Amino acid sequence: MSQKQEHIISYGLAIIIAIITIYIYLPTLAPSITWGNGGADGGNLAAAVATLGIPHPPGYPTYVLIGLGWSKLPLNGDLAYRLNLLSTTSIAFAVGLSIIAITFLGRYLALSQIPLIMGSGLGGLFLALSPLIWSQATITEIYSVGLVSFTSLSLGLIVWYYKFESWNTFLTERVFLVVIGIIKGLSFGIVPQIVLATPGMLYLLHAYHKPHKQGLTRFVQRLLLLLCGVGIGLTVFIYLPLRANSQPFVNWGTPNTLPRFWGMVTAASYRQYFTLLSPHEWLIRFVSSLSHLGQELSWTGIIFAILGGYYLWQHDKPILVYLLSLIGLTVIFRTSYPVMGNIVYLIPSLHGLTILTGVGIAVLLTQAKNQIGLAGLLLISLALVGTLVFRANKIAPSVDVSHDYRAVDFAQETFAKLPPDAVIISSQDETTFSLWYYQALGKRLDVVVIDSRLLFYDWYQLNIAVQYPDLNPYSINPQDLLTLKRSIYILDGSLDDITINSATSFLPNSK
Repeated sequence: MSQKQEHIISYGLAIIIAIITIYIYLPTLAPSITWGNGGADGGNLAAAVATLGIPHPPGYPTYVLIGLGWSKLPLNGDLAYRLNLLSTTSIAFAVGLSIIAITFLGRYLALSQIPLIMGSGLGGLFLALSPLIWSQATITEIYSVGLVSFTSLSLGLIVWYYKFESWNTFLTERVFLVVIGIIKGLSFGIVPQIVLATPGMLYLLHAYHKPHKQGLTRFVQRLLLLLCGVGIGLTVFIYLPLRANSQPFVNWGTPNTLPRFWGMVTAASYRQYFTLLSPHEWLIRFVSSLSHLGQELSWTGIIFAILGGYYLWQHDKPILVYLLSLIGLTVIFRTSYPVMGNIVYLIPSLHGLTILTGVGIAVLLTQAKNQIGLAGLLLISLALVGTLVFRANKIAPSVDVSHDYRAVDFAQETFAKLPPDAVIISSQDETTFSLWYYQALGKRLDVVVIDSRLLFYDWYQLNIAVQYPDLNPYSINPQDLLTLKRSIYILDGSLDDITINSATSFLPNSK
């Protein structure tokens, strides 16, 4: 098989498996906003896309702009459903990129062509059939598009690492490094965890340099090119102050001053969570993180990842260091950040492990081909495919949110019950963001939806005052709301039993 034929087969396989991935995911897709699969933030993100606004920290400007462009496509369903489709398509695309990355890596590791093609395809399927990855493909969230960021970055680095000595000109390499930097800078506006790839990237930049002046100079040149690209990509954050000054309906943090902008981009309000764990609690969560990875990739996939890592250790340590650095730092980040639903922070680790899994499968199939011939290779491949089919059937019911109308029904029924010009106070992401989403679509704009947890932030007070001038921007608290000439209601209870109560029965000292 010629190299050109191998390229065609590899890219064709990536496209086919990406299409299969979409076909698998579509029946489980949420019909609109959803509270399932950790999708509470979807209402906030969709509302931001609908109004060209600013969602919760760090503002996700790249995601909002991508979502806006995607929403203009002639697709069926409401905005949230179309953004759910964006998640599905993004993960399918990331699966395809992972297959190409494994193929590139295996080719330069001199793995046999047919085993490598099969291994890369199976590695992509292991990623697609992770319960966590599948769950994120069904909802509006940043992690699906963020997975594309990680796979694009890793693919770019793998290609650069193996090709930089064969570039026709140094100018070509320079442009390629700048492009990689731009990808990373833009990615920060989707998934801030992209910074966890930095140590591994720096190691790759320096991997082939000997400790003498010329090598160090070349490393510095490449680093500056990469940083130049990162700086270009980060200009997407100019979106935040520009839109904040326009006072969009969703204007979280109002980052139109330098302190607010910096606090927004660095998610300052969330940093406190990193100090909550004792060493013992941290260790328990660390073990839990490792266990989750085993469950997500399956222990079969983990075994192949170990095999792939061992093969890389023998043949090319720098790429292994990059992948292990990303995996390890991701596990540490997830362990150290104890917020609800933070299992999604393990997604970059799954990306890194999938690359190793694909290499490990290709190594095993190469050995099978050499020892027992093509028949043995096909037999093992079919066994792995059967395992993945069984896994897909087992996972599907647990991630299927195609019939989850709780968020939709809640928002529609709540607005139907409220009189004109009512004020309704919420204290949960699920309820607040669901109502915001429907208002972002232009429904019940007469109603004031207030999140009681945000009432004491000055930016939130000012946002309410701009949108609803009858509210005092400098003295908004639950007690003051009782003096308004509006009907005040409180959302109370669990998500399974939400009630709408009079404010006087909820607020302290209101009698």
